Amino acid sequence: RDDSPAWSMVERLQRSGPNDLSLMEKELGSLLARTPRDWHLHCLMGFVALERGDLLKAYNFWHEAEALCSSVLHQAWLAFLEARAMELRGKFSDAMDLYETVQRLLPQWKDPEYRRLACRVKMGFAEQVQGRFVELASADPAFFNRLLLDPDLERGRKTILTALHPLWVDAQKCCNTERAELER
Repeated sequence: RDDSPAWSMVERLQRSGPNDLSLMEKELGSLLARTPRDWHLHCLMGFVALERGDLLKAYNFWHEAEALCSSVLHQAWLAFLEARAMELRGKFSDAMDLYETVQRLLPQWKDPEYRRLACRVKMGFAEQVQGRFVELASADPAFFNRLLLDPDLERGRKTILTALHPLWVDAQKCCNTERAELER
């Protein structure tokens, strides 16, 4: 934590209900007028806008916050939020560009690549990305579970599950082998 007034507002947001969003938005607006370079406040305003269902406004606040913060980690996270807002608005090409930017900023973080591939599936290109999904699931088994349950992949579900089937079979074989070893 730093000395940003946003932290007390975050605590209030956690305790408050949806009816308090209007009042909080007004208070954040006055705080922003006093400290316009505080990226925390812009970011928090983005989350308030998101809670109110205004994805475009949330995107704009996160974009402003990204320009104001100095940490690459924070910039990448805010760009990820911007990309997710674009994705939810159906602007898949713009979202994929932003996810690619996040990948350049933090190449070790695989979630932006996963979301970029999910955008391709939403656009109807599941066959072209199924191999990359298999690679992600092989490298990190948590992605396997996400691929099984992610409602955003509904359009290409059958294609993706077919591609994941060999991984499932291999995991079952490994499980049987390890079970036999345990029993032995």
